[in-house]
Amino acid sequence: MSNQRRDVRFNFESHPIEGMFSIYKMQEEIIDSKPARMYLQDLSAGGLRFSSRLDIPLSEDVMYCFTFQTLQTPFKLYGCIQRKEKEGSRYYYGVKLVHSDRQMRLKIIQIVNRLAINRRKRERLIKGR
Repeated sequence: MSNQRRDVRFNFESHPIEGMFSIYKMQEEIIDSKPARMYLQDLSAGGLRFSSRLDIPLSEDVMYCFTFQTLQTPFKLYGCIQRKEKEGSRYYYGVKLVHSDRQMRLKIIQIVNRLAINRRKRERLIKGR
């Protein structure tokens, strides 16, 4: 948990990104599971947070695949759920990402930075009116 917030994180606030997730691997065995809807709450190079109506059991032996698109950039990320919280009828999950290469980590960092810059520009425009 000590490196939980090491990376710069972008919070989608009241506009989460819709995506899909599915089980990718259980105990090193590749699984072809049915995808389910998720809402991406925040993103960093080290992890993501998403919400779902599904109550997913925590297990270190399960790796998930997460697909979504932001800034016209598609993502297919893999990771393990580390945390779970329930709020009303929704569950919120913290995921530690597993990168197959350095390029994906850099791609996430670039997108997070672009999202933050775009948000600051919008906020300045709103304040300037």
